[in-house]
Amino acid sequence: MLSRRTFWAMSSGVAATTMGILDVARAQTAKATGGKIHQGEFLFWMDSAARAEVRRVAEAIAYTLDSEPPDRPQPALRLYAMGAKELQQRYSANDFAQRVAQSRTALGGKVRSRVFQGVDGGFRMLPNLPDGEYCIAVFDLLLTNGDLMATEQFTLSRSSGYSWLLANHYIGAKPFYRY
Repeated sequence: MLSRRTFWAMSSGVAATTMGILDVARAQTAKATGGKIHQGEFLFWMDSAARAEVRRVAEAIAYTLDSEPPDRPQPALRLYAMGAKELQQRYSANDFAQRVAQSRTALGGKVRSRVFQGVDGGFRMLPNLPDGEYCIAVFDLLLTNGDLMATEQFTLSRSSGYSWLLANHYIGAKPFYRY
């Protein structure tokens, strides 16, 4: 077992290494773009009204998923049918429904309690998604059969000023350092 001092020393080393890698990535990006990186290329402003709209959409998605036991594919299939083109290009309907059901079931079953944590965004680009307008709605969960807190994230996409649609879904055990 690590002592507290050893743990913090190792953590500091990992943090310093990570920051160094990020600096190299920033330098390579700056070099590729002639030294000019503009925040507007990566981010867009989301005011409180836009964030409230994202929260409303995300809560409706969560309500749909929570409406039936997590091992049933019907809620995920309904969300897929109404989802963004990015979701439908990345997964087949059955693959998406199976992925959602397996991940929610593996963590502990039906949602016992859900707390909205916030909206991250707006992003003009995210990994594994084409350029567009994205945000991520984050919830903390307690599940009926599990002892762990979980984090559920809905990546939402908006194209040409239309409403926000589900572009991806993630659920996982909440890391201990985020409690």
